[in-house]
Amino acid sequence: MRPRTRGGLIKIYFGRLRVKPIVKALSSRITVRTYERAMTYALLREEFPETQTLREYPDKPAIWSAAIEAAGGREAPITYVEFGVYDATGSFRYFLENNTNPSSILIGLDSFHGLPERFGKVGAGYFDLGGVVPKVEDPRATLIEGWFKDTWDELYARIAGRDRLLVHYDADIYSSTLFALARMELLRKPYIALFDEFTGPETLATYNYRQAFGAKLEMMGKITVHGYAEQVLCRIVPHGC
Repeated sequence: MRPRTRGGLIKIYFGRLRVKPIVKALSSRITVRTYERAMTYALLREEFPETQTLREYPDKPAIWSAAIEAAGGREAPITYVEFGVYDATGSFRYFLENNTNPSSILIGLDSFHGLPERFGKVGAGYFDLGGVVPKVEDPRATLIEGWFKDTWDELYARIAGRDRLLVHYDADIYSSTLFALARMELLRKPYIALFDEFTGPETLATYNYRQAFGAKLEMMGKITVHGYAEQVLCRIVPHGC
């Protein structure tokens, strides 16, 4: 391999000087949403490459069932928390119906006033139920109304000290997902986690959480949509645990 000459190095240097203004000009013209979307795919490639080779599940019930087994099984006393429970159907109902232990507790959190900010093509307020808390006919279930930052103390009081923790992150937006991840860190114990829309704001939130706290993610499975991991099942291990 031939060493670079001084003239060659000078050309590279000045070439970079010419490129930088172009990159800056282009960057100043793209929208934040476009940047965040591009950042998602870069993070998936560089920071979460294991999502490309994870075990595939055919649909949501299949990955939900795997999550129950990872948390201890259908008959185990699990602690299930869903950030962004919406109308308490879908996943929340599934976990109620597919865990039979009377000592299990299942908690759903939501404002029931919709999203606090824009998410993709939908605006703030989407998923609004008018503040009406859905009724769930199961004594093991509790729905907590309010923004996550205002209801964390109540959630913590209910789940601190309990084992077999399974947390479903379905808050959609970056800020809510990052807040929930950071608060769950306070429990200082490993737990099973489900991400409902990992390819998107949840990717960046998880990356920033891992950066800030030094937590480990042990990837376990996924559902692929359009070539990327949409739902992701993993085990989160806080730093030092």
